[in-house]
Amino acid sequence: DPDCFFLNTDVPVFFVSLLEKIGQIDEAVAAIKSNLPKDAPPGQKIVNLDQIGTLCYRAKKYRDAAIAFEEELKVVGISPENEASALYNLGLCHYHLGDVALGKKDLASVLDRFPDSRSATDAKNVLAVWSRL
Repeated sequence: DPDCFFLNTDVPVFFVSLLEKIGQIDEAVAAIKSNLPKDAPPGQKIVNLDQIGTLCYRAKKYRDAAIAFEEELKVVGISPENEASALYNLGLCHYHLGDVALGKKDLASVLDRFPDSRSATDAKNVLAVWSRL
């Protein structure tokens, strides 16, 4: 099917999207995890962990999202772009979990370490909003 593509796993994106739309986040996460071999290359791990973190974040499962983004940051060989994005997303999770100081620290780290990244631009905007709260 040309409209079906895969994110480096055997799980079609449309299947994960369908599970998300019907509120079956745990099942979507399980489907992604079950198709990720333990010896998967770093790029595949990063894509899948980011997908899990994003699914959980959108479902307001911030603790689970934070765990996925933390795991993503531990993958050896993560690109600066992916590291900046994962750190930014982790900061948002910390904020929503009530640890505003850690969330701000994560976003400030994005600005310091990856100043030219898209995540740095987003972090700057979010920190500006948070400073007015």
